[in-house]
Amino acid sequence: MAVPKNSQETCMEMPRDKSLAFALLKNGNVEIMFQTIENLGEDITTFKEMKVGASVSFYFDIDNVGDYYENLKGKAEIVKELHITWYGRQEFYIRDYNGYILGFSKQTQNL
Repeated sequence: MAVPKNSQETCMEMPRDKSLAFALLKNGNVEIMFQTIENLGEDITTFKEMKVGASVSFYFDIDNVGDYYENLKGKAEIVKELHITWYGRQEFYIRDYNGYILGFSKQTQNL
């Protein structure tokens, strides 16, 4: 699955004629997401301030994202509040004590 640059269109095949802002590759039960720093910075402003380097963010798909958000509020630095995305997921992001950005998400709508 991919999202072309400057778009909210999702493509189920990698378009060869478009630059991508986001791509998801899957093999069996393993999924790896790639996202440009510019696109990530538009969605999570914390990334706009970071230098590009050897860094990683982790994204977790969990069933009880609302409860988990309420449990972490006040205990962790929330870098993006709980919200519904344009692609139908309820998600939020925190910075852990090592400085990593962790995203927690649940699918709420079928696209």
